[in-house]
Amino acid sequence: MRDFLKDAEYETGMRERILPRLAASRRQGVFTGARRARLAYTVYDAPKPRGSVFILHGFTEYSEKYEELAGYFLEDGFSVYLFDQRGHGRSVRECAPDIVYVRRFTDYVDDLEAFLETVGGDAPAPRYLFAHSMGGAVAALFLERGSTFFSRAVLNTPMIATRRGKCPAFLCRALCGFARVCGQGKKPIPGLRGRSGKSFEQSNVLSHARFTAYRALKKQFSYQQYPSYSWMNEALHVPRVILRRGAPESIRIPVRVYIAEKDVMVDRRAAEKFIARVPRGESVLLRGAKHETYASSDEILAPFFDGLLSYFEEEDDADAHV
Repeated sequence: MRDFLKDAEYETGMRERILPRLAASRRQGVFTGARRARLAYTVYDAPKPRGSVFILHGFTEYSEKYEELAGYFLEDGFSVYLFDQRGHGRSVRECAPDIVYVRRFTDYVDDLEAFLETVGGDAPAPRYLFAHSMGGAVAALFLERGSTFFSRAVLNTPMIATRRGKCPAFLCRALCGFARVCGQGKKPIPGLRGRSGKSFEQSNVLSHARFTAYRALKKQFSYQQYPSYSWMNEALHVPRVILRRGAPESIRIPVRVYIAEKDVMVDRRAAEKFIARVPRGESVLLRGAKHETYASSDEILAPFFDGLLSYFEEEDDADAHV
């Protein structure tokens, strides 16, 4: 088992071990995505790279939230590539800063393609993808286009379908679609904007130290966001696209999906249906884990990180890019 930070040592370990290494290898910039969107990126260059890992964050997240994971990949010899998806982090906003808006969900996919072409084109091979939640949906759509840019991909608690509570899917789609037609697409969904942050007990994490650190980051960047009608409308249509006939079957690389047993944010059954149809797909159930698996308690986190790195390290000539 590798040396991962335990909850009790997280703050000290990040300050003394992870962050200095990241700072010494960091380069940042801006690239142009779909519809001429200006998107911010960060790259951590390994001195003698054995490959590269691309990290695609989830809804209302940002690159800094993945510094711990990026640090582990860097220590393992991988260069790391991240960018803030449109409407997130330091990238362009098309409406109020506390609202997440997207015109078409495929804009996220086109942004990823632009990132790979303009920034990631010279990334050391083999190349791997780690995509979380909303990023997992973007990754699934990208992989269904038949790309073999990556040798392997991990979709972590992917948003193949969102959890809607008791509202039927057709009704949610109708309400959000109607609001967008009426010119309210950039408006927040009532009852969400202005809601105070969740307590640790109500959160999607099991590590108190990481929960505290993430809250501090949000305050530092004045970063608390909520979905717009347009974003929700697009997210509700994503399952039909990802699970359409022949789509998962068209993915040409090995894919692993991590499923959190106590996930209340995404539909676990949809993720299971998706990965069962991927020709070289496999799933791993993390018992006791919540949605943000990378912020779990010690007994869950260490095997998760170890398994993740091992999956990317596996020698498989059929996966390698020359």
